[in-house]
Amino acid sequence: MDLATLLGLVGAMGVVMAAIITGGSPIIFMNVPSILIVLGGTALVVMMKFTLGQFFGAFKVAARAFMFKLDEPEDLITQVVELATIARKEGMLALENAEINNEFLRDGVRMLIDGNNREVVSAVMSKDLQQTIDRHKWGSKVFSATGDVAPAMGMIGTLIGLVQ
Repeated sequence: MDLATLLGLVGAMGVVMAAIITGGSPIIFMNVPSILIVLGGTALVVMMKFTLGQFFGAFKVAARAFMFKLDEPEDLITQVVELATIARKEGMLALENAEINNEFLRDGVRMLIDGNNREVVSAVMSKDLQQTIDRHKWGSKVFSATGDVAPAMGMIGTLIGLVQ
């Protein structure tokens, strides 16, 4: 997890809460029907635009932002060079005992150890990478749609809160 992600989220929530608390009683900001319209209405309108898999998949992608640690490119390059040196000197089977933390790299090395030719491995790895990119694009689209819909639902919730 990147510390900036967590700090940004906590900081933004803290600023909003501080503004609410210093502006008076936090209770005056609570209107259950309005909250239901904003949160529930936004979720349901966005859900209409996507399949259930895409909608709920977006939350899995977002959760990874807090749990996933991106490997440093320099570390990956060093590891690939080390693996290539081992394979060249001792053969592909020597890589079987190598400790590879990066799941994507580990899958590719496993396929090579299993005797698949590099064209097959390249095709499988490219497809896997493209599927990951597609999942992330759908997640981005879901959150973008949420950003488009939420202000309108907020206005509807505000109007209902004023009328009541």
